[in-house]
Amino acid sequence: VSQSRYETVLKLIPYSSGDRFTLIMPDTVFESKESYRFENLQSDLDLSLWKIRSDQYGKLGQVLIAPDGKVLDCVDKDPRCRYEHVWGAMTFNRRFIECLDYDFPHVGYGIEKALKLQMKVNGMVLPGRYWDCGTATEYMRYIRTISVLN
Repeated sequence: VSQSRYETVLKLIPYSSGDRFTLIMPDTVFESKESYRFENLQSDLDLSLWKIRSDQYGKLGQVLIAPDGKVLDCVDKDPRCRYEHVWGAMTFNRRFIECLDYDFPHVGYGIEKALKLQMKVNGMVLPGRYWDCGTATEYMRYIRTISVLN
């Protein structure tokens, strides 16, 4: 039994013979006509990124990327941060697992550690919007938005 989603990831990986793993946060929704896919990439960690909405600053993990997609920095839930993208899904290899620690609040803290260790971290900006539905307020905001669209 694990105490968090993060601990679940760490406990399940040893049972897999795979070299790459994909993690999508279970309390999120993202709208995109493009599918989330990272195939045959050579990086240690690949992040799916979305353009941040004004109401999301300080609530999510924000990412600074170079024009070539290289991730330069990641800041978690800092209202002063003005990075234009948020991450919501990741694909990683076994090397990235070295960056994970049971003391981290969530797996996103491994992104910062991977950057400090100079691992290859890339991001791909996807079209559409990203919704963190982990709170009732955010979930209702999403429901109101899709209700207006229908």
